[in-house]
Amino acid sequence: MSALQLAVTVIMAGCLFWLGLYLIGRNYRRLMLWPAGAGLFAYSVLLTLNVLDRYAPSITIAQAISRWQIAFTLLPVLFWLVFLIIVAPRENAWRQRMTENRTMMLVIMGGTVLFAVGIGFMQLGDTAVSRFWLLHLLAFNLLVLGTAVAALDAADEGESLWPHYLRSFDYAFFTALLFGIQIVLVMYFATGVSFAMLILLIVTIDTAVIVQTFSSRVTTWLDGVAFFYFPAVRRERAVLRAGADAASRVHEGVDVSAMEPEAFARLTRKAISHMGNLPRLAASPLTQLPLVTA
Repeated sequence: MSALQLAVTVIMAGCLFWLGLYLIGRNYRRLMLWPAGAGLFAYSVLLTLNVLDRYAPSITIAQAISRWQIAFTLLPVLFWLVFLIIVAPRENAWRQRMTENRTMMLVIMGGTVLFAVGIGFMQLGDTAVSRFWLLHLLAFNLLVLGTAVAALDAADEGESLWPHYLRSFDYAFFTALLFGIQIVLVMYFATGVSFAMLILLIVTIDTAVIVQTFSSRVTTWLDGVAFFYFPAVRRERAVLRAGADAASRVHEGVDVSAMEPEAFARLTRKAISHMGNLPRLAASPLTQLPLVTA
């Protein structure tokens, strides 16, 4: 595997890992986000195993990795099927989603077909497209699908997607780059590419992504330790974090006063379901009502 191929694989695996966690972290109470996020995570593991297989230090380890690759080729498919079942369990539910979010649903449907075809080609073994490029075309397809799922969730919640999405990606990417580049330099100037160093690189990148993707929750836990004897400080910092998170989610273009009664009722039910979850409640479009902003 060339240096370029290795770099592309590590970057794609990291992006899939981040997006999978981002989907789950958007709203851990939203059932449809779990299988979608888990599918991206599973495919990230598949890309990682594909790299480690090339540098396995023994035949036994290589055989074990090959067996795991078979499992993680099927897992994304199973998770995506679960997602589709959750999104539209009945025909009328599917029609409603097609009416309300037609573009995102068409992207999801088209991406699902391409993903199924790609997995089928992968199982054939010898194809016109090399396994490396097929794996990464499917990875890019999953990135588009994951983004469409995030957009669908944001539309359901009446929130803005891109500010929150890009903020999470920027923080995760540059933090992973900061720590990962140090290991890359060690491999380039000293140790070379090896099985152990690749594991260290991937674990470091994934740890950085986890910490940044769930930075709000990590900060809350750390505040619980640092300000254990200062509950007022903890509460004040929690309110400030909720406001900062909500600022990147609020859809200022939504005119709540001009909404259809059904849409307003749906947002009201969503807001009630977020009672006790200050960041999500603060991001609701209902906070723009004159009664609230007054």
